[in-house]
Amino acid sequence: MKRGIIFGIVGFALAYFVESQLAGVQRDMKRYDDLRAMSGEPPFVKDQLSRIASIVTSFVGEQTSSHGLLGSIPNDLVRYARISTM
Repeated sequence: MKRGIIFGIVGFALAYFVESQLAGVQRDMKRYDDLRAMSGEPPFVKDQLSRIASIVTSFVGEQTSSHGLLGSIPNDLVRYARISTM
């Protein structure tokens, strides 16, 4: 029973701390987004999500193109065979 009470107190303290940190970050992000809006930029989260999406799509595009990792294996095998016959 004591163990449950201790875990409950620790859990409550952790939840309170996380909530207070999120509230502070939320206020700061609102101010930052307002500043970005004044300069004509999109909101921070939207901007970061679009950057992540472009990075992922370019990575997937590289992997599926002939210059990607799988496409370079036959070229590497031919190069190795050429070097080993010298």
